[in-house]
Amino acid sequence: MAIYHFHTSIVKASAGKCAVASSAYMSGEKLYDERLGRTFNYTNKEEVIYTEVILPDNAPRELYDRQALWNEVEKVQNKSNSRYARQFDMALPIELSTKEQIELAKRYVKKNFVDKGMVADFAIHEKEGNPHMHVMCTVRGFNKNGTWAKMEKKVYARDKNGDKIPEIDSKTGMQKVRVRKGKGEEKLWKRVTVKSNDWNSREQLISWRENWAKTCNEYLEEKDKITHLSFEDQGIERVPTVHEGYAARGMEDREELSDRVSENNEIQELNDFFDDAKMFLNEAMKYVQNIINSLNTEDKEYDERRRNRTEINNRRDGRSNQKVRKNSTENPVRKQELQRGNHTIKKKSKQTVGPEAQRKSLKEVLKETRALADKMNKERTLERAPKPIRQKSRGWDMEL
Repeated sequence: MAIYHFHTSIVKASAGKCAVASSAYMSGEKLYDERLGRTFNYTNKEEVIYTEVILPDNAPRELYDRQALWNEVEKVQNKSNSRYARQFDMALPIELSTKEQIELAKRYVKKNFVDKGMVADFAIHEKEGNPHMHVMCTVRGFNKNGTWAKMEKKVYARDKNGDKIPEIDSKTGMQKVRVRKGKGEEKLWKRVTVKSNDWNSREQLISWRENWAKTCNEYLEEKDKITHLSFEDQGIERVPTVHEGYAARGMEDREELSDRVSENNEIQELNDFFDDAKMFLNEAMKYVQNIINSLNTEDKEYDERRRNRTEINNRRDGRSNQKVRKNSTENPVRKQELQRGNHTIKKKSKQTVGPEAQRKSLKEVLKETRALADKMNKERTLERAPKPIRQKSRGWDMEL
């Protein structure tokens, strides 16, 4: 089954990393680092099945040699806090053949990295049923003439209308000017420093992650498709597992238990418990809903019977009123009382209580119980002491 794994990191001098050594390990080759004067030999790595360096159009062709490439990077990035490369590690779908995996890797690397101006050095590893790809990309692009581009650049500051903002002299309150030899007087405008590219932005990283899932899904069947979204973003209430790697799985094959495998086993047990709990709750909700539907049906039937009874009573009352009025007109005394308005006809009706009146909420029952308890407590208090003393105990007031 295909899995989604996409990890990125930075190869940087402050962490004691070396770009040449990282490339040698990734590609399984023997490379010499000119800065350190040291050779890194990883030719004994058997899991490397494919390697390639892809250059953008304006990069020098000699950089196809990965040893020349990363030695050149270390010359340009020569500070103690320099970043040499951006590194990626992605799991390849096991459903694909080696040829399809290589095609998938090249398509993704060229579209997402090389077309943006980076040099990409990548390798495909196949170890114990764990096919994956490593990629190292330069953090600088190239100018049109083939030289390395700067990491930052200065641009004119703009207002909300897109116009340049003048640089104001604090003494005169006027826009600053300077005189350039042979060019005359020149007005000064505010400038700001910006990054030369957006490769470090969070939005770009999210885009790379999403594009990897989309590219893989072009080669996968519907049932095997993957997603870059987390469980939380998908609305799935599950605890995510951690990436184990081939080393942890190798320990498991040797009947040894690694910390990561142990953690994943605990997470799986927790997820199974949550699944069972959700299934139980769903069944309970269905049962409660059936009871509510049944009660609603009874209410409707009761309301219907009540309406029918009311209509019958109204018709009966109409006939009775007609008889009363007839008898009243024949009796002279009764007729005078009706004319003075001193007589009203009252009809006693039997009160009926339906299901809604019979059911009381738990809140109402608790309220009545508390009121009765308070009343009894006050009566006992008055018998014991005519002047009750207020004391505060455990955050609430009580009478002694």
